[in-house]
Amino acid sequence: MLAVFTVNTFAQEPAFRLDERRQYKEVKTINESVYLNGEFSHSATINEKTASLVLDAEEGRALVRSSVSDSVYKAVFGEIHGFVLDSVREYDYYRDARGNIEMVSDSAFPVLRNIPVFPDKKEPLKIGEKWYNRAFESHDLKDYFGIDEPLVFPVSVENELLGMKKFNGQDCYAISVRYNIYHKPEAMKSIYNAYPVKVTGFSKRTVYWSGEWGLPAGSDETFSIVFEMSDGQILEYRGEAHSKTTQTRILTEDEFASVKNALEDELTKVDKTEEGIHITLENIRFTAESSVLLPEEQSRLDAVAGQLKKFRDRDITIVGHTAMAGTEEGRYLLSEQRASAVFDYLTGKNAFSEMQNVTLVPMGAKQPHPEGDNRTPEGMAKNRRVEIIILNN
Repeated sequence: MLAVFTVNTFAQEPAFRLDERRQYKEVKTINESVYLNGEFSHSATINEKTASLVLDAEEGRALVRSSVSDSVYKAVFGEIHGFVLDSVREYDYYRDARGNIEMVSDSAFPVLRNIPVFPDKKEPLKIGEKWYNRAFESHDLKDYFGIDEPLVFPVSVENELLGMKKFNGQDCYAISVRYNIYHKPEAMKSIYNAYPVKVTGFSKRTVYWSGEWGLPAGSDETFSIVFEMSDGQILEYRGEAHSKTTQTRILTEDEFASVKNALEDELTKVDKTEEGIHITLENIRFTAESSVLLPEEQSRLDAVAGQLKKFRDRDITIVGHTAMAGTEEGRYLLSEQRASAVFDYLTGKNAFSEMQNVTLVPMGAKQPHPEGDNRTPEGMAKNRRVEIIILNN
């Protein structure tokens, strides 16, 4: 529940604070319904995580590298939700203290640019004060429309300082950010021979600004975006989105050593990578060609669960692999089921908290360098594995 506090102005001039090597992440849940020609088509829940690192800071602006991963809702165990990874994109941009973004390379991400942007003025913003800025929406049209280049168009944003509210345990300034969408793109080349000729819609959001962090602590949004296509079809995406931002840090050598000492043996490997602490459960055994864990594996997973309980503030990735047997589609499905089986077991052992972001990654038999030779029983055993990564960000 949001508690409202009475304040008249910002306590200080609002500005993004982007110190070099600073890390933070935003986790957004999007619940949307899709309509085709006015008729309901389907709905989806998407988990979008954006992990950011400030690479370099200079006077007035900073170079930020972000990685956005989209996952779709798949697994649930009580109050714990698991998502299956759909895509990962990385991009770089400059951001100045007011919030303006300048892209380094051509990328469809970030989807929203210059939100929020603060006015260039020295006087404190007052409650009820409005200001306006030019922002941009960017949409990746490749998967659904067969169009290679992202669609980027400007929007005129109305901002208003609403007051101070409690959000995710912090006292934050609530800012209303609204805009309407109306854009007519130029003709685009599509493999499906249809492209958007008009884009309309709206976005209404509340951004919760943390003066302590110099970053948004999160946001709530309702939206609608309508694509009118060159073949006469009309496609609408309608829904709501809720996000929370947290500051993160790289895991320490002591934390890595503690996990390694507790878990590593002949079948369990623990490594420190750029992603974080990487736990590999080699030859994790299921009943033949299934995702049902053998009872002998439970003690190994019990030990993993005990270590994961120490990292409830961390995002977790569970990666499923199979040996090179059967069809590619079957291997993918089996690896997803096996990652889900490990997720379910660990959740039943209270390894995760309700606030954690747990992502399942089915790899099938696809991997740059298989752990073992798929031509031998011993190699195939190595490739039937599950990896659990305690993430830095």
